[in-house]
Amino acid sequence: MNIRKHKNLDKKLWDKNKTLHLPVRDTLLSIVWAYIDNLRNVQNINIRNSDVKDVFIYGSCANYFYTSKSDIDMCIVIDLESVLSANPGLNIEQILKMYWYNWAMSHNCLIMGREIDVSIENINNTISLDGRYRSGPAYSIIKNQWLFNPVIVSDAEFKNIKKRAKTVFKEIMHDYNTVKKNGFQLSEVQELYKNIYLSKSASHTDNLEQPVNYMYIAFRKIRYRGIIDKLRKHAIDAESKNFILKKI
Repeated sequence: MNIRKHKNLDKKLWDKNKTLHLPVRDTLLSIVWAYIDNLRNVQNINIRNSDVKDVFIYGSCANYFYTSKSDIDMCIVIDLESVLSANPGLNIEQILKMYWYNWAMSHNCLIMGREIDVSIENINNTISLDGRYRSGPAYSIIKNQWLFNPVIVSDAEFKNIKKRAKTVFKEIMHDYNTVKKNGFQLSEVQELYKNIYLSKSASHTDNLEQPVNYMYIAFRKIRYRGIIDKLRKHAIDAESKNFILKKI
């Protein structure tokens, strides 16, 4: 897996003016409202249209570092306080956090061959202190405009980013091999898994303008190599041992 810097945004999604192609935007909006309707009709959550404050895409497909495997990351921004007040007694935050996975299992959503990854965030947690979306480059499909434009880093800066990413990747692989040598002990697996995501989150926060940083590249290298899935599987297997009865 080699992340490279493109000169243009993905032409399958964007036109020459860096605006979403109309069929792409229409399909994304249909997915959003179908998902909201599903929450209303299946989960019986009272979500008004006015509670949806924005929907934006971000991540690889909203910058110059997409790959053939990049998902379209989409965030639905809601007024959580309003939804909570309209649904007393329901654990709204937990439902919203978990329901996308269940919905995605019964809906095959593909745009130009790309899968869709949807999250729902409270507007108070989505906007940073300077009024910028925490995700860095972000394009509102509601407003059909950029909320924060993607940035093209210089060749020299990108070279340094890749160099540091290579070092971090080697460090993570060293830790992974140590955990593997020790037999994938649950505590070690959980610690490594947690540290990887904490480092990813910290590097993202430090590089809001351009999320393609050293940890972004290192994380994708280990994910494409299957390390994340292997850690998750070993954690599940280790935690499940106490719940398996083979014979009496």
